[in-house]
Amino acid sequence: MKRLRSNKPIPGIDQPGRLESIVNSLFSTMPPRQTTLMLGIVEILVTKSEIEAAARSMCNRKAPGPDCISNELLKAAVSSNPNAFKRIFSRCMSEGRFPAIWKRRKLVLVPKLGRPLENPSSYRPICLDLWNLLYDGIFKIDMPLDFELIAFSDDIVVVGTSQIPFVLEERLEEVYNRINRWMVTHGLELVTEKKQVACLHQQKNVAATPSLKYLSVQLDKKLNFVEHTDLVSNRAAAAAKQLSFLMPNLRGPRQRCRRLLSTVVTSRLLYASPIWADCMQAGGWTKMAAVHRRSQLRVACCYSTVSHGAAAVISGIPPIQLLANEKRDIFEGRSKIDARNNLVSDWQQQWDTSPNGRWTHLLIGDISRWLLRGFGEVTFHLSQILSGHGCFSPYLHRFNLQEKNACAQCGFAPDDAEYAFFRCDAWENWRRQTYGELGIDKLNPGWQAGSFQPERQRKESDKVNLKG
Repeated sequence: MKRLRSNKPIPGIDQPGRLESIVNSLFSTMPPRQTTLMLGIVEILVTKSEIEAAARSMCNRKAPGPDCISNELLKAAVSSNPNAFKRIFSRCMSEGRFPAIWKRRKLVLVPKLGRPLENPSSYRPICLDLWNLLYDGIFKIDMPLDFELIAFSDDIVVVGTSQIPFVLEERLEEVYNRINRWMVTHGLELVTEKKQVACLHQQKNVAATPSLKYLSVQLDKKLNFVEHTDLVSNRAAAAAKQLSFLMPNLRGPRQRCRRLLSTVVTSRLLYASPIWADCMQAGGWTKMAAVHRRSQLRVACCYSTVSHGAAAVISGIPPIQLLANEKRDIFEGRSKIDARNNLVSDWQQQWDTSPNGRWTHLLIGDISRWLLRGFGEVTFHLSQILSGHGCFSPYLHRFNLQEKNACAQCGFAPDDAEYAFFRCDAWENWRRQTYGELGIDKLNPGWQAGSFQPERQRKESDKVNLKG
């Protein structure tokens, strides 16, 4: 939620030379290089189909660059006169020169969390450029046996294997020197301060860090992702704390909006989950589930004493481990429908065998029916009935908030959710009104929430079906 607030100004940004110092530290300046291409001797032709394919690959509704020309306008221009673009790009490729205006971009400095704002390395520069086009050439570097390069944006990872430690070190140093020479040749520079070496298996006599962070994923030597669990759990917990102020149990947003807000927590926990879903240890799942439970409680408007399983069912948000497995299945090629059906099946099996939340299971036994009911949203008062945790005498007596666990209206004990909802004579008129809304004669504790649709909504749905 801090992203929604105004960013803090960079300390001393108005001082002469401060902004130039930060930019120069992030982008090293190299002398201009002479191109080896000669006009009239080397001719590179860009085809019309390549121009049209490049135009189709551009996404719509994206922010334009400094020229304020959107992708939609570019697509329309290419469609109107593709030969003009063909001539322009063919000449640029043949001469090895591009207009200077094309290389001008709007730079945004994104602060890195927990870093001093006056340090140039504390910022992540974001801009649109031709970086990837130039960067592809690094993959043409010859690599030693059992070594390969992996790159995303400007982050490079060298992956190598060897059974002899000193051979591994020698080859890593050789690869680093080759990459460094390529970078210097192309007017680029490696940031040696960010260089890290990590062994993903136990290796002695190798100078390496205990873990390596790549693309916000913390890789430890045993690949059990313990440190990554701590990283994402802390980030998700911070988001859950901020979102809790937006989702009070009373007078807060409706459940649909709450579920949408909760995806902030879920997305942070599930970042790169197809990579670590099969390797996560039980302790990691427990820690992430504890953070995920906070958002489930806020969506379900439940008391904090409600069990994890009951909060998940009432809120309609599956457990975090099942969500991670679903993302893994989709990543491996399974269809979204099959992956979701498998999730619901596994969730139902866990819910049927769980020792907790048995009162909620009595009311919501069929998870699929509950999720697909298509009507009704859970409120703070309804969640008390569904969970059994709320303004009931046994619950209040349990925490010494009430002397007796008997009903204040008729004196029956224990005055739990089952008695108050199904039997107490004080609420008989309300129950009869509910029977009329549902079109039934009587309700029993074994009824299934989501099985009955209010008569008014049922008539409206019947009208829709008749029209269809």
